[in-house]
Formats: sequence, C-alpha cells, structure tokens
Amino acid sequence: MNYKLLKTLLILMLLLGGGMAQEDSLQPPQVQVKEALQHYSRSLQHPNEGVVSSAIFKVVKLKMWYPGEDFTQPRAQLEMLMGEGCTPAIRLKAFVAASYLSHPEWFNWIGETEQQNADEFFQVLSERLDQQLQNIGISMK
Repeated sequence: MNYKLLKTLLILMLLLGGGMAQEDSLQPPQVQVKEALQHYSRSLQHPNEGVVSSAIFKVVKLKMWYPGEDFTQPRAQLEMLMGEGCTPAIRLKAFVAASYLSHPEWFNWIGETEQQNADEFFQVLSERLDQQLQNIGISMK
C-alpha cells in the first residue's frame, strides 16, 4: 500500500475516532449527571460489596460537584442500604452518604478532604460526622 494513502487513512481514523470520543463531552452536564446517577443507581443494587461501595463514593462525589442536581433516587437507595446493606461497612457508608445528601450543610468542611480512596474518604467523613453528632449529644456507636 502506498505510504501516503496509509498516512491519510491513519489521520482520517484518528480524526473520526477523536470526534466519537468527544461526543459525550458535548452533552450538557445535567444530562451526564442524570446518566451517571442512573448507572450508580443500578450499581447500588449490585450483589458485589466493592461495586456498591464504589457507587456510594461516586454518588457523594457527584453531589459535591453538582449540589443543585436532584439526588432523590440515590438518597432513597442509600437509606434502604443503611438497614439492608450486605455488611456493616456498607451500612455505615450508606448512612454517611445519605446524611450528606440530606444535609450537605453538616459537611461544609468536606472540600478539605484530600482522600481519593473511597475507604479513606468515608473514614474521614464518618469520623467528622461522629464528632459533630457527639457535640450535640448523639453517638453513631
């Protein structure tokens, strides 16, 4: 095959592929958030603890990034997981996440947390929430 033709085809494929890769980024953020929430909603029902834990973390992160969006559905699922989660860790994460979705003003310090790992993130959140609740006479333990 001719080198020039091969080069032209390669450039054409890169341009078309790049256009397809950018297609999702052309959607308004609200559409992307709604789609993400639908995916996370399904993940919150997954039988694998790791999938559920990751979805809880991502829902909290989405709320941090898009505080004005409607989180009614994931909040209801998190409230269900608080009582029916497969492990104590999932139930605690669901409690902390549902508390954040219901009362973000309790977590006005949340931007200070640098943890990227979901377990570290929830450890910090649960410790701070426990501290705040103890200050008003309520204990999570």
